[in-house]
Amino acid sequence: MNDMSKSSVARLISGVAFPGLCLAMLCLTIPSGCSRTADGRDRVQVSGTVRLNGELLPFGIIKFIPIADSNLPASAVDILNGKYESDRGLPKGKYRVEITGFKRPPEEAVSLDPSEASSGGNAQIIPKGFNVNSTLELTVDAATSHNDFDLKD
Repeated sequence: MNDMSKSSVARLISGVAFPGLCLAMLCLTIPSGCSRTADGRDRVQVSGTVRLNGELLPFGIIKFIPIADSNLPASAVDILNGKYESDRGLPKGKYRVEITGFKRPPEEAVSLDPSEASSGGNAQIIPKGFNVNSTLELTVDAATSHNDFDLKD
């Protein structure tokens, strides 16, 4: 090989290998299953089940709203067949929990008013005391946080 072809090969290898090496190093430094907030706080995976009068909630949404620390983000997670699991997790802290629920998927919902549940539509089936007027609280402080909610009318 002449000097010209050697430098071309070196440029080709460095152009491909260096970015690939950087990407591999980046992947090794990011821990899987763990994330942080913009201010560097660790997030904790949150999961559990939601029951209404002993039955798994068919469809719903569980919201986590920070109580004391306004710098914490609020979060909402889907409930399907009574189970929920946060994808990104929640930063450690204290949260007010609001739960909404439906017999069918929420896109079919016609009303969020629990008083309309008997109308035959897909109205909100969770009493207001567990959503808009909720006093439910959750403190997230462990590596993983499994929390079940057993709601009664």
